[in-house]
Amino acid sequence: MLLHALDEYAIVTLAIIVLILIAVWRKKASLQELRKQHNIIAVIFVVALIFKLYAITAEMGDPADFGDEIQVLITLILALLNRFL
Repeated sequence: MLLHALDEYAIVTLAIIVLILIAVWRKKASLQELRKQHNIIAVIFVVALIFKLYAITAEMGDPADFGDEIQVLITLILALLNRFL
């Protein structure tokens, strides 16, 4: 079902966007630019977290679709905690 695969496509797309942002800003050395980069990446992680929370509620009843939800959810939460702690 396309709706169940949508969150995986969204997570991969957001991860590619984050990697592109890191590659583009890798030469920026000022503290202000690094803060801006981290804030933008944190917002992208929050969007990915929202997609994952939706996926958990939508795919809870189907064990074949629910395989990666918890691992990705934990990874996104740890990435956000890493940004703010």
